[in-house]
Amino acid sequence: MFNRQTDYDFRIYSSDRASYITFYLEQYMHERLPSVACSIEVVNNKFIGCSLNIWFELEQLQRFVHELEHLDTLEHADLNAMSPEELKISVKRTNKRGDVAILHSLTKYQYSLGLPDTTLSGGFVFDKEYHMDLVEDFKRLISVGRLGTNLDFTC
Repeated sequence: MFNRQTDYDFRIYSSDRASYITFYLEQYMHERLPSVACSIEVVNNKFIGCSLNIWFELEQLQRFVHELEHLDTLEHADLNAMSPEELKISVKRTNKRGDVAILHSLTKYQYSLGLPDTTLSGGFVFDKEYHMDLVEDFKRLISVGRLGTNLDFTC
């Protein structure tokens, strides 16, 4: 069972529920470049990856939501972190019936250890019945911007 740490956290499940991507809100920065930091956990058929402090511009998240809302005409919606190598998510229509796949790439950097970076790339089939729930989850994450001040959600 998924336990939210904040009201903004959410999970994107595969149609068979064996895979998922979880967003946990960590911080919101209001000044200069409005952005959010999330911990991201990816489980893809028993392969697991997790990374902390992945930053997204609110404007990029809004563009992604717009693309998700128009997925029937755009064919794909892409979300990249501020450091694009850290997280990439692409939601794609796979056929004319509107079936949807979610592709992901999550990289964890290991600067201080001198070890190579670790990347988990893959994808899963997403149940299109939950498409609008996905849109609403991202809209809720973006709504943190209405609070109008820097916030740390990890305390």
